[in-house]
Amino acid sequence: MLVNIWICNPYDPLPVEGLGELRYGRLAQTLVAQGHSVTWWSADWSHTLKKPRFLQSEGRRAKDEGRMRLQLVPVSPYRKNISLKRIWSHRCYARGFARQAEAHVAAHGKPDVILFSVPPMEAGAVAL
Repeated sequence: MLVNIWICNPYDPLPVEGLGELRYGRLAQTLVAQGHSVTWWSADWSHTLKKPRFLQSEGRRAKDEGRMRLQLVPVSPYRKNISLKRIWSHRCYARGFARQAEAHVAAHGKPDVILFSVPPMEAGAVAL
């Protein structure tokens, strides 16, 4: 049975960024190789590099690569990992996720599985 999976992970490097794969990148690639559909919801701010993240040079916020779909959620930038700005960025992620997810479901159907790594708790409440 093929499954439609959403991974909500705003922090890990994305496969298209060339920064190396961490566990969620490897998981996503493995699931796609097994024939499942994966949508990876990430932030448009790179937690690793502390700079804006785009999926192509023209600044797109979504990218379809066969069974792997990357969705960037607009968030506010932050420079320090422990800061009020990062907490605000988490709230922006949850709000943006709520706005984008509804349209995404209308276009691509509901997910069968939602996997949260360490996203802001507000986004988990939105997904439920």
